[in-house]
Amino acid sequence: MAVMGLPDILQKPAPKTLTSTISSNTEPQQTKVNAMKKWILPVWFCCLPLLGLQAQGSFKTTSGAYVKANGNACIILKDAHWNNSGAFAAGASAIEFTGTSSAGSELAGAAADAFNNLVVNRSGGAVVQQKDVIINGNLTFTSGSLDLNGYHIALGQPGGLLVSEGENNRIFTSSDGEIQLTAALNAPNQVNPGNLGIVITSTANLGATAIRRGHQAFTGPCNASIKRYFAVQPTNNSGLNATLRFYYFDAELNGVTEANLSLFRSDDGGATWVSAGFNAKNTTENWVEITGVASFSLWTLADANWQYATFYADADGDTYGDPAVTTQACTAPPGYVADNTDCDDNDPLEYPGQNWYFDADGDTYGAPAVTTQACTAPSGYVADKTTSDEHA
Repeated sequence: MAVMGLPDILQKPAPKTLTSTISSNTEPQQTKVNAMKKWILPVWFCCLPLLGLQAQGSFKTTSGAYVKANGNACIILKDAHWNNSGAFAAGASAIEFTGTSSAGSELAGAAADAFNNLVVNRSGGAVVQQKDVIINGNLTFTSGSLDLNGYHIALGQPGGLLVSEGENNRIFTSSDGEIQLTAALNAPNQVNPGNLGIVITSTANLGATAIRRGHQAFTGPCNASIKRYFAVQPTNNSGLNATLRFYYFDAELNGVTEANLSLFRSDDGGATWVSAGFNAKNTTENWVEITGVASFSLWTLADANWQYATFYADADGDTYGDPAVTTQACTAPPGYVADNTDCDDNDPLEYPGQNWYFDADGDTYGAPAVTTQACTAPSGYVADKTTSDEHA
């Protein structure tokens, strides 16, 4: 029996494709739900093969409209856009973007959408955000990518999770934007909140911890970072003695040589960066790890020479630098070295660990069998070791 007020296509038990007939407005290739109308997607729209509500063009609601997905409804948008300016009650539903068009699909509209499950399953063109969204269930990547495009995804906790993200099926951004969550981390043991790709271990109780993942590269004076960063802000952010493992994709390396990756942290929102180094890394599994983290902040990966380094003058050419004469540069300028332990930069024979030889007869030739090590020559010792008779 037909249900009064519902379009005919929503009354059939196994709809296949929804095009432009769900509205009195017959705009080509647009599925439109007008204001002040309430469409209920029945329970029988379930995520089974070949079943579900399928749209081509746009699934569009205007301000004041209400769309409710009952049960585990599945709305499949094949080469179509989600454009919601009304109210959407997600329930336990899934919104799945499919298709092959290089134009991709958009997540758009004036309303702030809160989805249950969102599935990216496109073999052509990305899903492009045009607004902030909340996902309380899974964001699953079957095929294709999602472009944040300057907007944000909030993963509701507990429950919000990235699933099956990979090299070719992942979140990226053509501008800025972040995926964010807040999770309770109390004595976490190798916890990867929301499967975002940052693994935290600590015996301390961090409390409610806000984590943001973005995909902009930071530019240093020498080169750029990779296209991934994490901002971690726990309620308790001191004395953590934590271990942080930072995962990345090869596609995010941004020209940085993978073998040279090192961790950097910023405590001022990315204005300045300090090298944190690393304790372990795995270029096959794509992670870099650091232990003994006392507090969290903003983190990224970059070449170990990403920031200016201090170099020291080596006037005497002994490869040991003068700690009093410095310069800042990406690599050592001519006449400068990374070492700063020279004891006399005017004498190439005086440097840390130099071997000195006993010169008993004062002829400036030392005995090779009687030696000592020092930065400068001790009394009675010389750098030469060629005497054949120290008593002659």
